[in-house]
Amino acid sequence: MGGRGFPPKPAGTARRRNATLPTTLLPARGWQGEVPAWPIIDDISLEVKRAMLKAKGEALQDEIEETDSMKTRKRLEREMETATSTVALLDRQIEVQRELEVDLWKDLWRTPQAKMWADFPWNRDVAQYVRWKVLAEMGNLEAAKESRRWSDRLGLNPAAMLRLRWEIERVHAAVSSRNNRGTSTTAKPGSQKARRPKKWSLCDVTAGASTASSCRVRDSRLLQTVENQPGITTREQLSS
Repeated sequence: MGGRGFPPKPAGTARRRNATLPTTLLPARGWQGEVPAWPIIDDISLEVKRAMLKAKGEALQDEIEETDSMKTRKRLEREMETATSTVALLDRQIEVQRELEVDLWKDLWRTPQAKMWADFPWNRDVAQYVRWKVLAEMGNLEAAKESRRWSDRLGLNPAAMLRLRWEIERVHAAVSSRNNRGTSTTAKPGSQKARRPKKWSLCDVTAGASTASSCRVRDSRLLQTVENQPGITTREQLSS
């Protein structure tokens, strides 16, 4: 008679409810592949700001040449000086940002996590993190918040690695394990040392004899100390 309930599922379709994802080991020495090309364009906001200030400076220059009022001329010159200095600052900011992005991009693609980025691939996602991270290092607080979010997605901190089940392999432990597996633990015939005679830590008192009050071993020799107990017979006395 068949049992009650549903029949068991085939072995290939059965699933464990408490099954866990396997841990992915990342190379401890970092990813050794080719560094991808930078995939995204320069920061558009800075480029647009610089273009607008340059256009404003050209318009101010035209007004200065056309005006006859000294007071108006001085005001326009101050505005033009401000626009010119801001353009120079933006030029330097764009230059420094490019340099920092290139350096950080190369460094990130030598990390152990880069192995997973190359497999998916996540080139543009890593580039977005680089953009936000560089802006954060240049003092942008909103960019700092965004860069922390991207670091979680890319596994760039211990908590994110734990969530993604990524683990950096331990090179020294792996080498030691391989060496231990290659070494035989069985001693060769004839190489075993002769067994040393057994040491007695307590007096071996024969049956019928009184119990020794105290016994101790000192300097690898059995010393028997019997206090106020005459007639004790030990194995050593019997053998003699």
